[in-house]
Amino acid sequence: MKLSVSKIVWTLLLLPEFLAAAVIAEKGSSDYDIVIKPEAPKVTVFAAGELTNYMKKVAGVEMKTLNAKAAGRKAIYVGSHSELPKTEEFDLAKYTGKERFRIAELPGGDIVIMGADNNFNPVSRKNADFGLLFGVYDFLEKFLGVRWYAPGEFGECFEKMDTVDISGLPVDETPAYYARGYWPWKWNEFSETDSLVFNRRMRAFGTRDGCSNHSMMDFYFPYHETKPEIFALRPDGKREFGAFHPGTKPSQRRWAKYPHYCFSNPELVKVYCDAIDAYYAKDPKANFWRDCHPNDYVVHVTPDDCFNLSKCYCEKCIAALSKNPRAAQSNLVYSFVAKIAEHVKKKYPDKKVICSAYEDYYWPPDFKLPDNVILAICVDPYFFFFGSKVYQDSFDKTLKMWSEKVSEITVWQYFMPYRDTFPYYMPNIANEWFRRYPHIKGCFIELNDTALAGRLAGREMKVNPAYKGEKTTVDLGQNHLTFIASMKAMWGAPYDVKAELERYYKLFYGPAAEPMKKYFDTAIYQWENVKNVSGNPNAMFAKFSGKELYEDIYSAEILDIMENSIKEAEKLAPANSIYAERIAWIRTSYFNDFCKIARAYQKEAKLSKDTILLRSKAKAPVIDGKLDDAFWAGLPEYKFSLHNAPMPPPFMTTFKMGFKDDGKLYIGLNAGDPHIASARLLCKERDTNVYGDDSIEFFFRSDTMPEKKYYNITINLDGVILDYHNLKGKMDRTYNTDADIKIFKGTDFYSLEMAIDLKEIGVDLNTGNPVMRMNICRNKRSGVPQMHGSSCWIPVYSSFNNMSVLPSIRLIGMNDKAIDDFATRRNAHPSMQIKEKTKERNSKEGCSATASNGELTVKYKFPRKGAYGNLLLTGLDNADMRGKHFIEIRFKNPSPALTHMAVYSYIDSTGKTRSDWIRFSQGEKHDVFSVRAIDVTRDGTGAKKRINQGQKPFEPVKLVYFAIYSHPSRDLEHEFTLDYVRITDSPAGK
Repeated sequence: MKLSVSKIVWTLLLLPEFLAAAVIAEKGSSDYDIVIKPEAPKVTVFAAGELTNYMKKVAGVEMKTLNAKAAGRKAIYVGSHSELPKTEEFDLAKYTGKERFRIAELPGGDIVIMGADNNFNPVSRKNADFGLLFGVYDFLEKFLGVRWYAPGEFGECFEKMDTVDISGLPVDETPAYYARGYWPWKWNEFSETDSLVFNRRMRAFGTRDGCSNHSMMDFYFPYHETKPEIFALRPDGKREFGAFHPGTKPSQRRWAKYPHYCFSNPELVKVYCDAIDAYYAKDPKANFWRDCHPNDYVVHVTPDDCFNLSKCYCEKCIAALSKNPRAAQSNLVYSFVAKIAEHVKKKYPDKKVICSAYEDYYWPPDFKLPDNVILAICVDPYFFFFGSKVYQDSFDKTLKMWSEKVSEITVWQYFMPYRDTFPYYMPNIANEWFRRYPHIKGCFIELNDTALAGRLAGREMKVNPAYKGEKTTVDLGQNHLTFIASMKAMWGAPYDVKAELERYYKLFYGPAAEPMKKYFDTAIYQWENVKNVSGNPNAMFAKFSGKELYEDIYSAEILDIMENSIKEAEKLAPANSIYAERIAWIRTSYFNDFCKIARAYQKEAKLSKDTILLRSKAKAPVIDGKLDDAFWAGLPEYKFSLHNAPMPPPFMTTFKMGFKDDGKLYIGLNAGDPHIASARLLCKERDTNVYGDDSIEFFFRSDTMPEKKYYNITINLDGVILDYHNLKGKMDRTYNTDADIKIFKGTDFYSLEMAIDLKEIGVDLNTGNPVMRMNICRNKRSGVPQMHGSSCWIPVYSSFNNMSVLPSIRLIGMNDKAIDDFATRRNAHPSMQIKEKTKERNSKEGCSATASNGELTVKYKFPRKGAYGNLLLTGLDNADMRGKHFIEIRFKNPSPALTHMAVYSYIDSTGKTRSDWIRFSQGEKHDVFSVRAIDVTRDGTGAKKRINQGQKPFEPVKLVYFAIYSHPSRDLEHEFTLDYVRITDSPAGK
């Protein structure tokens, strides 16, 4: 092969050492024009426009865009052009389909940005080769210092430059990942256009998708009537055809529950292969296949979502199951995939089959898959938990196993904390992780969307009405540093995280850079260095517990640092400036809500859940599951929390409980469930594993039982019961409860009623104030897996049968006749005593008492500090006190500035009326119910004086007056709550 002298010289002149820095703009002027070829494609025109726009913004230069180089001027060529040298460096064919770009300087000082162009609209979600546009963005970042941290002008950052010079050329790049996709790709706080442009600036999408989604939903339409045998066999003998949301048409394809299939049936293989053939033949018979149909590159083969909850129960499918929960259906599913791959390899050798490792087919089968199979690992634990090395190691284990079974692997990553608002900034880990595995070439990121975030429930951020209900991403503020580092790593060019973070703080926050640096550096360090986790990293959907989140990672002390940092930043950012807007974005998109949750956790975690249950005087309810009896109206309501944190679950459950002198405990429960139409209800026989269904679990024990022993009653929504105890150390299912339990199912909820004899669970009401311990837990299995969850009354932080966390429930009032349980407020009469010049005036103005759920809330609006409230309680009038000296009050007092006195009168054994009083709460704060028991013979001010004088106490016979006086030491508006007042000889409190 011979090379001409001119070719050698030309090549030498292109070497960096022969090229000096090119100054393309200085002091607002430039010797350069932008040159694009005549009738340039859309991408070229758009790319040139981006370059023009930022040259003006950064350098103050208005650059012309020409179709040919002007005489006496220099050129920045954007894209291929006939004026460029006829060498490989400028041969468009060397770029097309690779997303490659090259930025080079010609000997005369001209600059060339080469890359593939096309006529697709770049302001779109289109998968295509946008290498030329990416070259322009790289040029803007490297030489003009432009950065994009969010869509639109809101997220664009740069510093003005007097001189723009170009050095270090050539730059020649192709992406490390051919697929760099994500969804949703519209960002809630920003317009659609700005979102789409931001995506291109992130080098998003690639030439084709790299992952598979659920590909079989549409097979319901042609086959549920003609070939029912290809659908999964349910335990009840019916086929799993799925279900549509109530009120929708099948044509809308709004699935409440997905159809599932019998993968051991050879007919399913034939049906699937026939559909592939029909699709590639453009046969109208394949028109039913809308979602994840075959394309120019791959055939998708992935079971529908929640297949682990709706597996086929035919003999062949059951026989194929593995005992390993992460590979339970792997042999079954991947045998089917292999058969499809063999068909595709034979008929369409240029195509590949792509499938997902997910749910209980997450780990590989016992055999290798054909070499035309691409395996997309749906990474679990989710990526944003990779601040724990234990969780990272879990993925490495999975990857190693799959690397022995398939020839090509991609990943489906989840950046989706649902409604959780914790800061999961991990740019260092993201930058390193996406570069760690050179054989992984494709990635799809599932971002948090408005539906999974519960339409932003609990967030200050609002749903953007411009999108008209379309799903958009809601957590860019929460993850933008992680997201940007991930996209940079997937492109593959060097990215100095430390330097880029410093640039981010300076550009994005301006005068508030230092406190925002402290804010983010703190969050990044905490999230990237999680030391200890309690959960099993190999379990499906493993995650950090509430304790780990809000005690270990984001403790109260760390939260103080972050809150103080952002407050300081707000002081430094000029009002109405872009910097103030950006700080407000961080606050309102997630941080305020995160603080509320974290502070609530930290407060709630310290509160005792011990409670008292007062004997109910109401008529016992009819047990039909409906909670419509008067019995429930007078009882306090208790709310569920997440199983691993004292915080509200996504789907609320509440309950009430009470007991009567018939010796029974009554429990009424209401559970919200918008996905109830797809409830998992596989168990049909007693004492099977009902807890795997949508179900409620009751745990009971008495303090007379050995520690860690308990009774369990679990019931699913069909009323199937699992009951057992562990009194002898093991699960004993021979125990059969006599409890009466009924469930009522609504359209978006279910309710439950239970009546159980307390003796059955070891509680004897004939002993004084017996103590039982209880927890109620919920297994939510309806909807897609991301909607599943565990919640309970008392967070257990581990498994439901953790008895160490259970509070005491003291059962009182069994033998008491004089009780006011505030089922109504008819016996409560609030008023106010107001001191005036020479007298006191009684007024009802500014006073209120409201009874709800068996609690009386009293509110006072005092006109001045000298006033005091007088709550007259007549429910105990004429109560027999013979042998019962105690007046017991259960109350909450949220403000220590409100002092309470009990004032009472009784007739003694001599027939005389005696009056006394005692302060029972002074300077005290009671956020949860507290109990005060007053012995009228010894505790009152007068009674103590009498005892101190050596006199015998009076013997009370009948109570004739009882009131609670309250007065403020500061502030004028106060409230407190009463649960009950009773006369007793067996006090529960001090």
